[in-house]
Amino acid sequence: MAKKKQRRQTQRLQSARTWLPTYEGKNIAKGYRKRYRVDWPTAFRELEMLGVEFDPAYKEQVLSTIERQRELRRQKKQERTLEPFEGIDQDDHFAYIVGYTSGGAPYGLTWEEWTTLEDEADEDMGEPGARLMTQREFSQLYEYLQSPEGCHFVDAPDTPEGIEWDCDNTLRFTRKWLEQHNLDVETNVRALEACSGCCDCEVVFNVADRWADYLQEHQSVDD
Repeated sequence: MAKKKQRRQTQRLQSARTWLPTYEGKNIAKGYRKRYRVDWPTAFRELEMLGVEFDPAYKEQVLSTIERQRELRRQKKQERTLEPFEGIDQDDHFAYIVGYTSGGAPYGLTWEEWTTLEDEADEDMGEPGARLMTQREFSQLYEYLQSPEGCHFVDAPDTPEGIEWDCDNTLRFTRKWLEQHNLDVETNVRALEACSGCCDCEVVFNVADRWADYLQEHQSVDD
């Protein structure tokens, strides 16, 4: 997993070196986040790797604000998790105590098991056909796009970035893979484009770190 993240970072940095001189907006960090679908810490870190300098006070303010927002989201998620169990016995180990043994020991659904069920529910986007890819399916698409059958990402020691790939600025490989796996093409293409994946290589560059969040947001909207 660490190697995959490192490779995605290398790919973003390579793309960003071409993109940076063309950026005409007022907030380069915000623009980087929108284009490459990364979080604020990643945007700051990678832009600094590319030589961009930030006001330390501004950077600290943004990061502290993001951390506060994350904490609020964690609290809200915990409240939603606990809500279904109001009036039901639970403790630090069991989210749902079904009953007790003759010796008085509780048994039931543990918090770990409940979290697993929640995660599986988040990935359940409907019946096969007109639905979004699950995170697992997207990972398979991601691997396919990097393979010789897709964009064919290869090491290229003689190039400045050390990597090369083939992309004709369309989603032809992505569309082919979706069709082969009996997934609704247009539903998923619209979602990928919403995550800044407008061609095959951008699905690799931009969507890999965004898809799980997109699924969660989409599920929240549908609910």
